[in-house]
Amino acid sequence: MICGRCAKPFSKLQVIQCGDGGEQPLHKLLERGDPMVRILATLMLILLTPMAQAELVFPTLTADDLNGRSLSIPADLPGTPTIVFIAYKREQQPNINAWVEKLELHETGGPAWVELPVAGLGAVLFRSFVDNGMRSGITSPEMRVRTITIYSRRSAFNRALGIPGRGEIYVALVDPDGTEHALISGDVTEAKVRSSARLTPNFITNR
Repeated sequence: MICGRCAKPFSKLQVIQCGDGGEQPLHKLLERGDPMVRILATLMLILLTPMAQAELVFPTLTADDLNGRSLSIPADLPGTPTIVFIAYKREQQPNINAWVEKLELHETGGPAWVELPVAGLGAVLFRSFVDNGMRSGITSPEMRVRTITIYSRRSAFNRALGIPGRGEIYVALVDPDGTEHALISGDVTEAKVRSSARLTPNFITNR
């Protein structure tokens, strides 16, 4: 089940792309002395104005963790914020594992985090097979609590989050009220970790 829930306006949501350098806020570009940079930044602001009026929404989802506990996401997320790893393919698991290792996340204690494998609506017919397959590879009850499989339409889920496709993983910092502090794409880098720490200080200080 998926429905809309208001989060931060798109203009306030921090999106960190794959490049190590991150993205500079447009107001910072406007403050630079280079006239050409200021002109380009002004044009970007004009072009992005319609997008700024829309709201990027984290969807409300009903899903079960691998221990069989029914949850409402994001209301039942365990932290403020929670680190949410979003993946679409089995082969993306090593990418998530690299994030988990870099952030020194653990099965118990430390910052709150969960994994959301997005299986899609079509997979609901094979739900028992998919869930049992994941349980066979995840035997720890603590890790099963952190694994919440999404059996909703992937296109609607991605559209709500502004995710363009399923080719890479995404990491979101989400509060239980649906507020998103960041949406980070791709593999972990030092630059992305530092950017996340600036956006939400307790993201790192709780480690």
